Amino acid sequence: MRKTFVLDTNVLLHNSNCIESFADNIVVLPMAVIEELDKFKSNNDELGRNARQVIRRLDLLRQRGRLGEGVPMENGGLLRIITDHEVPHAGRLDETLVDNKIILLAYHLKTSGQRVIFVSKDINARLKSDALGIETMDFEKQKVNFDELFTGYRQLTITSAQLEEFQQKGGLQLPELELFPNEIAALTRAENGAQIILARAEADGTLVPLVAERAAAWNIKPRSNEQRAALELLLDEKISLVTLVGQAGTVKTLLALAAGLEQLLKSNRCDKMLFTRPIMPLGKDIGFLPGDKESKLKNWMQPIFDNLAYLMRSKGDPK
Repeated sequence: MRKTFVLDTNVLLHNSNCIESFADNIVVLPMAVIEELDKFKSNNDELGRNARQVIRRLDLLRQRGRLGEGVPMENGGLLRIITDHEVPHAGRLDETLVDNKIILLAYHLKTSGQRVIFVSKDINARLKSDALGIETMDFEKQKVNFDELFTGYRQLTITSAQLEEFQQKGGLQLPELELFPNEIAALTRAENGAQIILARAEADGTLVPLVAERAAAWNIKPRSNEQRAALELLLDEKISLVTLVGQAGTVKTLLALAAGLEQLLKSNRCDKMLFTRPIMPLGKDIGFLPGDKESKLKNWMQPIFDNLAYLMRSKGDPK
């Protein structure tokens, strides 16, 4: 039996390609969702861009048939746009609210015998849907298991002979291993298990020592191998993009800012440093911050200002 996925508006605004993410099942967009997309389409931000992309996608699918009856998609699924249904006394939901209209449509489809799954990124909407006995889920297309991410860092055990080659030639090749360019390796001596040195893989897989001049930036010195590896990559002008992933408090932002200031004001490798922080994941939450838009963003960016203030003090600048 095919499943019927009823999508909330926030799912489409979160990922404009989400309608193709439900295999060969039925994807239902309530009319209320289409009306909400129309409200977002003029926004000059990520939400507006996603709304416009979804609308264009729906217009292309419309050429295959009537959206109200269902049109086939490339993945074998079926897309339908359904007008809102009134469901008397269904949990006594206020039917003037858009979210409730979407939930009530899902309830109507469920009571008609379909296996319905309501998909929303709104926790309250999922709670109400669940209370009506509708199967619910968050849309997690972009979420990945932290443990499955490529770390860019690994432990390697080498022999004393390999260590001698590494020190004499300034490099070591381990053809039996697949090392990615710029991957960092903590080399450990096979004889006693003691860690001896950090190395970095070049494009051909050769392990080379880290550059000594990159052991600190703006008076900030790393306290762990991972932090040292981060600075090695952040201070390499040949690398265009460095992605740092870690728990809060692992000084990712501090290291990035220190490396930026080092190259902007000390080595003069660049003319400008730009720091951005996405606000879209906050959704409506940013509206709860005090003040006008500039004041709200100032509070949201305060951790960056705090890190910059710390870095300035570390260089003896009291301001």
